[in-house]
Amino acid sequence: METRTTQPRIQLDSHLRGTRRFWKLLEEHCCIDCCGLDSLDLSVERVLSAGEKVNSKALVMQLETAIAFMESHPNRLFQSGDVLCCGGSKEKFISLFQRVQHILLGISA
Repeated sequence: METRTTQPRIQLDSHLRGTRRFWKLLEEHCCIDCCGLDSLDLSVERVLSAGEKVNSKALVMQLETAIAFMESHPNRLFQSGDVLCCGGSKEKFISLFQRVQHILLGISA
């Protein structure tokens, strides 16, 4: 028997405003509007290259704000319908945002 959660997905887009250009620069395999995160090249080289074309300091701070919001929220499921075009667990988004932050800040994971 399949178990479904009735917990609503909490929208992240208001916490990601202004980051869309960065994510679009990571598109490799398709477009983010079609395939969401699966379309992105999240290699160190690609993230650094995209970071050079945007205000990476502001991006790191914005991702930190989004992480803090998710960590303080009791829900486990989040969604970014307009920016990342995907949904998933809190852990999925936090892991992605921390990876990007660590790459841009030069922190070895």
